[in-house]
Amino acid sequence: TTGNWGAGGGGGSGGAILLEAPTVTVGGSSGLTTSGGGGGGGASASGDGGFGENGATTLSRAAGGRSGGSDFGAGGGDGGGGVDDDGLRASDNASAGGNGGGGGGAVGCVVVRTRDGSLPGGASSRISGRSPQALRSAAVQIR
Repeated sequence: TTGNWGAGGGGGSGGAILLEAPTVTVGGSSGLTTSGGGGGGGASASGDGGFGENGATTLSRAAGGRSGGSDFGAGGGDGGGGVDDDGLRASDNASAGGNGGGGGGAVGCVVVRTRDGSLPGGASSRISGRSPQALRSAAVQIR
């Protein structure tokens, strides 16, 4: 018998967070997550591909979904997060009729605007995107 099983869907991007106040504090166990979602795994004759992990639940990379099986499926790519902005490329399956996994989504952006334009102390270790493109700070003008 023959069939057609679907490829994995791509992970979503991390979105954006804007914090704007004279002072901002990111407390002990808190975190700001804009990690990209993990890509879905490609399905196979032996099973469905797994869902990618939700980027909102981690400060690092969200895991890609598992492969639906080695005959046609392939794993999904991890999402961007932590010190890595880009989502990872998914696995592929070069067999005839093989299905690739979905690529991971890119990290989003966190912007913190305070009176002096500085990030709160220790905040960078509790925010999912840490590169200059994903984590920005600026001074807010107060009149």
